[in-house]
Amino acid sequence: MPREVSLACIGDIMLELITSLEVTSDYQHTLSIDGGAATPGGAVCNLAWYFSRLGRPSTVISHYGSADRDRVCQLFREAKCAAKSLIEKRTMTDLLIVAARVAMPAIYVMGQLEDDEIAAIVGGLRDDGWIIFGGSRHAALRTAFLKRIATFHHAKIAFSPSYTLYDYSVEEIKEFLALSDIAFVNEHEADYLARNLLHGDLNTVMRLPKEGGVVTRGPRGAELYHRNSHSLHVPSVSGRQEDVIGTGEAFVCGFLHALISGSSWIRAGETGCAVAAKVVLDGRVRAPIAAHALPALA
Repeated sequence: MPREVSLACIGDIMLELITSLEVTSDYQHTLSIDGGAATPGGAVCNLAWYFSRLGRPSTVISHYGSADRDRVCQLFREAKCAAKSLIEKRTMTDLLIVAARVAMPAIYVMGQLEDDEIAAIVGGLRDDGWIIFGGSRHAALRTAFLKRIATFHHAKIAFSPSYTLYDYSVEEIKEFLALSDIAFVNEHEADYLARNLLHGDLNTVMRLPKEGGVVTRGPRGAELYHRNSHSLHVPSVSGRQEDVIGTGEAFVCGFLHALISGSSWIRAGETGCAVAAKVVLDGRVRAPIAAHALPALA
């Protein structure tokens, strides 16, 4: 059994509506999409899913609209994680629309969060174990989260903002990094951080958190930037060149699973790559991985 440590995953739950439909007429410029095809998702859901598969229960701290109660709760029953800190807000669930075959950016529609709802969300955080921030497009929620964890003395913070990073101000990013123990970003997010914070100095930027940071590079593995040592490269073990949505969260969960178990950073990085490889080989965003299928932790 893995060593028991409380895990809290905080971020935005969204409905993901991804379609391969395309506009085929020179006259019809409206793309009609079936809203019933939307499924609950988001980085925070992926984190909870993979922690569960690794035998580590977690609490999800997030928000959704009341109309989607049944399908959101069903997801977390399947993930076998606590949903007691989910806040049912008075507006709609956030919605992500991706039309893969249409020349347009993805569209993210936010359901407004009221002040009392934000207070209830961050009120679910406890000053112990690990808190994994999976990113949020709600600026007021990010502000409240930073204010809350600034008062903590025992909890460890993992900053894994995913694609929401590009919404943050430079000062906000600096505060997140300063208050976090470990930051996890992919190579594109890392380049963005380096260019905007320290004129391209990635080595310094990734060591701004208390323990350091990790940059995932898809089929090229990951780079580990521990604050007190030189950078280390961990190769991918998937044997594939393609990337799959959700592999970043899979890596984070594998890394923290090993670190909490007492492993070194390099061993944690290898475990993160092993979990991510299971997702790539399965091809699904929330793959049915199993802890016993991973290399034994040292």
